[in-house]
Amino acid sequence: QSSSTAIPRRSSQIHPAMSLVDFSVAPSVSVDLASQQVETAKRAGRKGDEAAALRSLAKAQLISGAHLDALQSATTALALYRETSDRAGEAGALQLAAAVQLARGLGEEGLYAAREAVKIYKDLKDRLNEAATLYTVAEVRIMAQDFKEAQTTAQEGLDIAKSLGNKRGEALLLSTLSTARLGAGLKEEALVAKEALDACQGLPSGEAGAVEGKAIEALIAVHAARKTLDEAMDAVKPVRDRHQSAGNKSLEAATTVKLAKIHAMQDEFSSAVMVAKQAVSLAQDAGDKQCEAAARGQLARAHLAGLGNDELEQAQKFATEAAAIYRELADRSSEAAVLEVAINAVVAKEDYEEGIRIGTEALERFKFASDRRMQATMMLAIAGVHLRSQDIEGALIFFKKARATFNEIKDSRGESSAYLQIAKLATTIGDIEEALWSTQRATALFRKMKDKSGEAGILLVAADMGFAKSWGNVVQGQQSKAKQEAKEVMRNAELALGLYKSASNKPGQAVALLSIGNAHIILKDAEAALRSASDCLMICEELSLGHTRAGALLLQAGAQLAAGQVDSATAAGQEARQAFRQTGDALGDEAAANFMKDAKDVENGSLEKENFPGFYLRGTDSFQPMPRELAAKTKREDAPRAAAGGRRAPAVPTSNVLIMSPNSGDISTAFLGFETRQAGVSQTTRIRKVEEKEEPKEADIAIAGPRYRAEVPPVYAVRWQGIQAQPRKEGSKANVTEGPFRGTGFIDAGPVGAGTAFPPMFRVSAQN
Repeated sequence: QSSSTAIPRRSSQIHPAMSLVDFSVAPSVSVDLASQQVETAKRAGRKGDEAAALRSLAKAQLISGAHLDALQSATTALALYRETSDRAGEAGALQLAAAVQLARGLGEEGLYAAREAVKIYKDLKDRLNEAATLYTVAEVRIMAQDFKEAQTTAQEGLDIAKSLGNKRGEALLLSTLSTARLGAGLKEEALVAKEALDACQGLPSGEAGAVEGKAIEALIAVHAARKTLDEAMDAVKPVRDRHQSAGNKSLEAATTVKLAKIHAMQDEFSSAVMVAKQAVSLAQDAGDKQCEAAARGQLARAHLAGLGNDELEQAQKFATEAAAIYRELADRSSEAAVLEVAINAVVAKEDYEEGIRIGTEALERFKFASDRRMQATMMLAIAGVHLRSQDIEGALIFFKKARATFNEIKDSRGESSAYLQIAKLATTIGDIEEALWSTQRATALFRKMKDKSGEAGILLVAADMGFAKSWGNVVQGQQSKAKQEAKEVMRNAELALGLYKSASNKPGQAVALLSIGNAHIILKDAEAALRSASDCLMICEELSLGHTRAGALLLQAGAQLAAGQVDSATAAGQEARQAFRQTGDALGDEAAANFMKDAKDVENGSLEKENFPGFYLRGTDSFQPMPRELAAKTKREDAPRAAAGGRRAPAVPTSNVLIMSPNSGDISTAFLGFETRQAGVSQTTRIRKVEEKEEPKEADIAIAGPRYRAEVPPVYAVRWQGIQAQPRKEGSKANVTEGPFRGTGFIDAGPVGAGTAFPPMFRVSAQN
């Protein structure tokens, strides 16, 4: 791969499924005991008892992570309830099936089942279970980022819970309502999370844990968005003190873990480590293994945030310890989450082999446990390590394995997420055929799930492909086609923006505005670009989106430069560069530095503001320095003139390509003076001249196969099939073979861009 190939930034690869906190407390049984109860009822021919036992079995299987088994049990129970005309049982089985589908990431299937259950409960006037099912519906809509419907549904369920005096349901629905409002950008209204935490005080200590944890998480998220984490600390400390006074060390430990998280979010890493250690000690005293694992996981995250080598060693150590406890508890989802912390720690040290080892060992354990979903999850994590190590092929292999696994277990959300990752990576490296296929499949899946934000994300990948084609046309000197592609970028990005708005997804809107603004600059509409940048900045300031804000500042600077406001552009560019540095984005920093040079060139008159080309925006939100060939094409400084007639001397870029033997490392083949583009005569003329001399045979064409093509400069595709000796020209050296070549002995290579397909007609020299 070219050294300038843009690699997407590393993000969490853990596939976000959801596990509902139970709306009501009911005793649960083990999978083995529930299975025995099912067999007993079946032998006795008691269908009602069999259905009830199957519901218990489905719940036990759901808790253990056996989602497909749980779905089968719930579906069988549903059929039995319908056969016996048990409407209440039918609704309960539907509600349970919805919870299973939610855990599998299949929001749309879960939504259908939950809505059916709501209808039955309304007919039966069962208000408590109606509220419980509305809670499920709201969580499903949050998963699909449809925050508008989530708010409406959560509020309806909350009204019922309050009328019944059900504090547990009230706390859960208030937490869900807070999350939905925050997702819609309603930060002040989302403070109902404080009411959720207050509602937990009326719960028995044995029931408070999970509900209280959900309320605290919602409250922390709100205060993080409002930049008032001190208030979150003030709200959580009294809860911890109350549990301490009651002598409940388990709940005290769980609340202390939350305090450690707040310290880490405030960049108080030493305090976060100290408080997390207190949580570990409290959990050990209480004999609460689950809480101890959570505390060790938080301790690992606090160390990871320090980023020093000693801190990274500690992060790996505590994450590994937490994973061992989760393994003992058979909590594979939590195990995968903390293992990713360990992987991130070793990757931060650039020890990629260790990261792959950790992921591979976990993958083998999940295979032994027959947990297909966690296998796919760990495949995503391993793919992320390969991506960080610049191993594009390795990353694609594991992304595709994860995609296939999610498909086998019918996990549409996981499959669509994997397709999205593949589409982004394929677009980045210029494999447009793979990118198109992945975007089409992901779009179909997101539409099936009615996930507007997911569909919008795919449209932004399509916009990314449009940018790549536009720049490819620039390299080919086809400016009109470049602008046409920029218009297509605009269309896709505006469609994405509309979908994000309908889903009330403001972070997504900000990212879409980056593509829209950059397309405006390419199309020479500085005023529209400035509006897009301003809208994006407004969202970033509101939601504290640090990295996107840096991009918006750079976009604003570019729009100002295109409008001739050089001083304002310089100031905004400098601010953008500082923002990129704060977020650790080296590519963004370099892109901003290059922009500052362009601004200086405009100021001294060596670059016309109308010729400012826009930015090299990749992966939908990553501003990067332009590749050398693209920069050369977009540069408009006066070049030295040739002596004869003042005309520019034709530049013929060449490079030497060496192919090494994989065993000895010796040079096996050398292409010397490889021309990266034709000069002097048009490509069409060259093709015509070759075809006039010699028409290729059908067999030769079949062997040649499809051309390698790509859209993103400056990647080169070279297919080596061996060179057959050609008749030597007079005066040529004995060990040099010359082309053009066709058929079984050709070199198919060339610069990429704009959907071009290069015939095997390049003149090369091959030694040995």
